[in-house]
Amino acid sequence: MMPLLPLGIDAFGHNCGEISAADLAVLMAPLAKRAEIPLLAIPNAGLPRIKNNATVYDMEPADFAAGMEALYRAGINILGGCCGTNSLHIAALNQRIGGQ
Repeated sequence: MMPLLPLGIDAFGHNCGEISAADLAVLMAPLAKRAEIPLLAIPNAGLPRIKNNATVYDMEPADFAAGMEALYRAGINILGGCCGTNSLHIAALNQRIGGQ
């Protein structure tokens, strides 16, 4: 495995995509055990679908926060939200793991 620090990478992670936060936690947990740099995860609020010619995301803030807690527990240092998230999703995340 090639170290990332000599490449000048300050952080590494996953943004957006068609994978849930909980599934992303399973994939990223092995990285967190060996990471020498911060890891980040910025998933969607669920999978996109089209409704009335608009893209919508159905994941409620509490469900998003639960999945994000799995990422936090896996050792991911930087958490956020991408497509379909809003201030309510981030507030639920903060309420769930804030201060830990």
